[in-house]
Amino acid sequence: MKSLIKVMQYLDDVGLPLNWTLVRLHSQPLGMSMLNENNQHSYAIRRRPRILFVAEAVTDCHVTRPLVLAQSLNRDDYDVHFACDPLKRELIGTVPNFHPLENDRGREQFLRNLEHGKPAFNKDTLVKRAQQDIQLLQNVRPDVVVGDMRLSLACSARVFKTKYCSITNAYWSPYGKQPWTIPELPITRLLGPQIPSPFFRAVRPLAFAMHCLPFHSAIRQLRKEWKHQPDLDINLLPRPTFDLRKLYTDADEVLYADLPTLVPTSKLPHNHQYLGPILWSKPGAMPEKWHGMEQKLQAVYISLGSSGPVKLLPTLIKTLAKLRPKINILVSTSGRATIDEAIAAKPNVLVEKYLPSGEVCRHVDLAIGHGGSASAYVALAAGTPVLGIASILDQHLTIRYISKWRSKNDDSNGVGPARWLRSENATPESITTLTREMLGDERYRIAAKKIASLFSESNMHEKFRASLKQLVG
Repeated sequence: MKSLIKVMQYLDDVGLPLNWTLVRLHSQPLGMSMLNENNQHSYAIRRRPRILFVAEAVTDCHVTRPLVLAQSLNRDDYDVHFACDPLKRELIGTVPNFHPLENDRGREQFLRNLEHGKPAFNKDTLVKRAQQDIQLLQNVRPDVVVGDMRLSLACSARVFKTKYCSITNAYWSPYGKQPWTIPELPITRLLGPQIPSPFFRAVRPLAFAMHCLPFHSAIRQLRKEWKHQPDLDINLLPRPTFDLRKLYTDADEVLYADLPTLVPTSKLPHNHQYLGPILWSKPGAMPEKWHGMEQKLQAVYISLGSSGPVKLLPTLIKTLAKLRPKINILVSTSGRATIDEAIAAKPNVLVEKYLPSGEVCRHVDLAIGHGGSASAYVALAAGTPVLGIASILDQHLTIRYISKWRSKNDDSNGVGPARWLRSENATPESITTLTREMLGDERYRIAAKKIASLFSESNMHEKFRASLKQLVG
C-alpha cells in the first residue's frame, strides 16, 4: 500500500495527467479504501474531475481570466489543464499541463476586423478552431471545458459530449438592456459619431445578424466534415442564431465576469450567473525607478492593453508630461508601442512593457485605459477612478456602465467612478481637461472606493467552484 501511495504521489508531482488522487480519510472510508499496518488511517483513491481551460488569445483579457480561475482550483481536487497560444507564456508564466494552440496571427486579424466593423472571426478561422478543439478534447478528455471567447467550443464541446462553461461579460447577455453606442468605425472617423449613432441603434440587430453569418457557414462545413466520425454527434451542433449576444453566450454554463449592480440583467435562466470581476495583475513589485520619483506628486497610470487605441499612446504621454502642476506618469505598453527615449527618460515618467497593474493602481490617483472590463476593474478594485478612452464596442459598453454607476447612498453628489471619452475625440485638449478634472475632484475617488468595497464582497472563486461542482455532478 505504501508503494502504491508513493507511485501515485510521484506521478502527480512530475505533472503527468494522473486523474486520480489519494485521500486520507478520518471517518468512514469511501471508494477504494486501505488500512496501514497499524490500522490507524484509511485511504481512498478518488478520481479528480479533469477541467480544461481554453483561452482564445485575441486579447490578453481572454487569457488572464481563465488563468485566474485555473489557478484558483486546488490540484488535490481537480486535474487542471490549460490551452493557449504559446506566445502568451511570457504573460501567464508557468502553468501545469499546458497545451499549445496555434493562433495564426489571430490577434492582429481580430483587431483589424473590429476596427472595420467586420465579424470577429471568419468561417475558415472558426472551422480551424473547432478542429483544434476536437484534437485537444480527444487528447485531454476533460469532464468540463472552460472557454473565454473561444466561440468554436459551442460546436466542438457539444459534439464531443463535453460540458462547456463560457466566461463572458454581462453586457453581451441577451437578458440585458445595453446602452448601445456605435464603436469607432471608418464612418465615425469620417463624419464623427454624432451623425451615424442614431442610425447604428436602428440597424444594430441587422449588424449583429450579419456578424453571425460566418458561424452559420462554419456549422454547415463542420457538419459535413464530422458526419463520418463515430465519436462525434453532429446532431448536437448548435442551431444558428442571428443574435450576436446569444452566440457569445451559447454554453451549458455562462459566467459573467461582472457585478449585477454594475452591469444589470433581468430574468436570467438558471445556467447564467454572475461570478464577479476576475482580477489579474502581473506579479511583481513596483519598478526601482518608481522609488526615486517625487512621491508628493499626483500620479497617473496609462495602459491601453492589448486592444486599446495604441496610436494614441504617444499623444497621451506627451500631453500629460506637459501638464502643470507636474504629475508622475506610469506607462505599460503591452509591447505594442515604442516610446520616445527622451520622454521615457524624464524623472517623472516610467515606461515598461508590463507593470504589476494591481500594485500600480494602489499608488496612483487616476488610471487611463481603453475602458474595457479587465483593466478598468483592476483599477476600481484598488479604489482608483478610471478615464476610459474607448474604441471597440465592448470597451464603450463597459466604460458607459461604469461611468453611469452610482452608489445607493450617493455621497459623491452625482459623480461616478469613471469618465468616458471616445477615441476619435481624444485630443490633447480633451485629455488635459478630463485629467485635470478627475485629479482635482475627490468625488471620483469616493465613488471608486465604493465599487472597490463591492468587488471585495463578490466571492468570485467560491462561485466558480460551486459552478464546477454542479457541472461535474
